[in-house]
Amino acid sequence: MKKFLYLFLALTVIACSKDDSNSEPQTFFQKYDGVVWQEDTSNYINRVQINNETNPTVVFYYEDSDYSYCDTNLLEADGELTEVNEDSFVLYEEYTEDNVVYSYTITVVVSENGNQLTVTDSDDPEFPQIFNRTTLTDPCE
Repeated sequence: MKKFLYLFLALTVIACSKDDSNSEPQTFFQKYDGVVWQEDTSNYINRVQINNETNPTVVFYYEDSDYSYCDTNLLEADGELTEVNEDSFVLYEEYTEDNVVYSYTITVVVSENGNQLTVTDSDDPEFPQIFNRTTLTDPCE
């Protein structure tokens, strides 16, 4: 009986002291790597996929009755990630037009238990784009 008790205690200690390094919070890019999101509209198809790579990329797909395209870009090609959390990130971008420097931020937030992606442009915060998670693995299909 003592052997059983010692064995039980030893197993309990081992089980409780397991490595918890996997419980660290993931970044947005780790957690949602490869997920395809689609904006629900009746006039066009608009999809986005963000991939976790050394330099995160974003794949855009757009299709309407006259035109379609699929393009992959580095997320930070024209900007800088200023904040990255588990369910959101903020991208700061600036550009020059007619010798005037303009800047804005794009805030991306996942909600609804990972089923909804909201993209808000600081230049037009009243009209965020809302995308829903799909089961697609390729946004261009």
